[in-house]
Amino acid sequence: MALLVEPKTLVRRLTPTATKALEASVSRAANARAYEITVEHMLLELVSPPDGDAAGILHQFDQDRVRLVGRLEKAISGLRVGNGGKPTFSASLFQWMEDAWTVSSLETDATRLRTGALLLQFIANPGRYSAETLPELEAIPRDQLRKELGDIVAGSKESAEVGVAGPAGATASPGGGAPAMAGGVAQGTSENLARFCENLTQKARDGKIDPVFGRHTEIRQLVDILSRRRKNNPIIVGEAGTGKTALVEGLAIEIIQGLVPENLKNVESTRSTSKRTPRWPVASSPWPSTSPPRRTRCR
Repeated sequence: MALLVEPKTLVRRLTPTATKALEASVSRAANARAYEITVEHMLLELVSPPDGDAAGILHQFDQDRVRLVGRLEKAISGLRVGNGGKPTFSASLFQWMEDAWTVSSLETDATRLRTGALLLQFIANPGRYSAETLPELEAIPRDQLRKELGDIVAGSKESAEVGVAGPAGATASPGGGAPAMAGGVAQGTSENLARFCENLTQKARDGKIDPVFGRHTEIRQLVDILSRRRKNNPIIVGEAGTGKTALVEGLAIEIIQGLVPENLKNVESTRSTSKRTPRWPVASSPWPSTSPPRRTRCR
């Protein structure tokens, strides 16, 4: 099954602990000269630490963590080796991560993918990701784990690395405080955009977008359309390579430089990073949509 989210986007959503587990999986596979970094490599790194999410889950359901580590090490030792180059990631590994991220973000409003959520997803459907028989994981009741996961991993060191859900889906850091507001929108809403989109306005603030030359007329046309109360939905059309994204990047630069009307100064330009939807740049009007899109053509 094809991935709907870019692998690099999934990796950016991992907690630091989960990221270290993935890095350790890569190192283990490379040192063994394996051809692939597999689900079993990642599982081994999840269950090995005695103070991680996985250890807490196994302890809660009276399963032998050390025995499971041994099974995974044996499974990995049977993989084909002798690779003279860099190992590649198996498709199942990123499929597992994508499924876990989808469930975790939608069901619990998570803003980071923790190792406990990865293990829960594996236990929910082990045959989808691995052909290995792992009795210690198969013995864990998936529905009960889904209900109790938050309580089980509450004391894990990884809990400090993930956002805490607040009222109305807003999120706050574990340190507490009121949900942040960005441009009049609750942070919970901004987090949903951040999961699946690249913020071009923020890239402009960070100096990561080059100046756009020769497109002043088209950019001002975008500003004009977005500033209207009606007929305010621009669509940029043109052949590949004609500079459609450059227009929205130029708009982002003008926004952060304050070269736009007052009602556009807090507008964010974003671009989808998901494979499920076309990666078109989007600039949102501050006014409600009441009319068909207006087109700006790139030549």
